[in-house]
Amino acid sequence: MKKVLFVLLIALFTMSCTTNKPDNSKEQGHIHLVVSLTIKPECKDELMSALKTMVAETRKEKGCIAYYLLEKEGESNEYVLIEEWASQEDLDNHGASAHYAQYKKATEGRFESSTLERATLVY
Repeated sequence: MKKVLFVLLIALFTMSCTTNKPDNSKEQGHIHLVVSLTIKPECKDELMSALKTMVAETRKEKGCIAYYLLEKEGESNEYVLIEEWASQEDLDNHGASAHYAQYKKATEGRFESSTLERATLVY
C-alpha cells in the first residue's frame, strides 16, 4: 500500500509540475502509465545505460508528451517511469519501435520486478 501511494504521489507531482499549459489532457484521451522497476543490484550499470538510451529515444517519438525516470528516495535499486502519450496509437507505435525492442532484449531477466499500471488524470 505504501509503495502504491508513493508511486501515485510521484505521478501526480510530476504531472502538476511539468507544465504550465491548461490541463485538457483528459478530454484529449491522453494515456498515462506508471511503471515501477526494481533492478537487480548486480545489473544496475547495464540497466541504467539501457534506460538512459530508452528515455532519450522515447522522448523523440511522435505523441510522447512526458517520459520520466525517477529514482525512489532511499531505494537505490527502485525506479519509477512516468509516461504520458497523446493517444493509444502513439503508445502502440512506441511498443513496436526498434529502440523498444532493443531495450527489452538488453534488459531481459535483469529486473527483480516490474509493474505497469494505467492511471487516469483526475485534475
